[in-house]
Amino acid sequence: MQIFFAPEHSVDLLLEKRETKSVSPPGFASNVLEKRFSIGVPQILALTSEYLKDDPQAAASLSGDGSAAFDLVSLSCTFHLSKREPFDEAWVGVELQGKGDRQGTPIAWSMKPLHDLDAIDESGTVKLEAGLKLFSAVEPKLGIEFGDKGQRHEGFITAFGLQQTKPYWYFRKTSQRELEGSYRMALVIRRPKKMLVTGKISAKATVRKTAALVFTYAASIDAPSSVSFTLG
Repeated sequence: MQIFFAPEHSVDLLLEKRETKSVSPPGFASNVLEKRFSIGVPQILALTSEYLKDDPQAAASLSGDGSAAFDLVSLSCTFHLSKREPFDEAWVGVELQGKGDRQGTPIAWSMKPLHDLDAIDESGTVKLEAGLKLFSAVEPKLGIEFGDKGQRHEGFITAFGLQQTKPYWYFRKTSQRELEGSYRMALVIRRPKKMLVTGKISAKATVRKTAALVFTYAASIDAPSSVSFTLG
């Protein structure tokens, strides 16, 4: 097992797409967004049957014919908040690539978190008030309330690509939370035991410059000069 990394990788996000009402972007739209989004050093742990005891299917696969291996990859990312240029959404993904002639494909066996939701209370209550002002006198108001209370959920973090070769996490600002601070993600990778697997990490984010203008910045992180990992 090898890990290629810098101590920490600050992602310089390049301006990729502009959604404006004008043909040319405004002058304050920078071509590079620096030091706002960073990717931590991936941590790797080869899993044994003891680690997989809560996953009977994985444990059975590991202790069966011995053709499969499982590795835990811990990832992290950090959003540095700016009130003037808040993050709207972001993506952190891993592309798994196997090398060699062995049959099989490396896949994301499990991902955490799968979902991180914010519960939003909603009320269908309508309140009617009736009052009468006559001869400078105010009649008492009559209030009538009716309706049902409910709850909806907004997704803050959602995982995609389970049991596929290109898993990723999608982050989205909600009415309750900004994209700020550090977040951990965990990925268990299933691969043919003797296959050399490289994980290529990618990052992408959307930043809102003003209430009306949205700009998308993106960057790919390639080994060995930046953050990546190799299993096998």
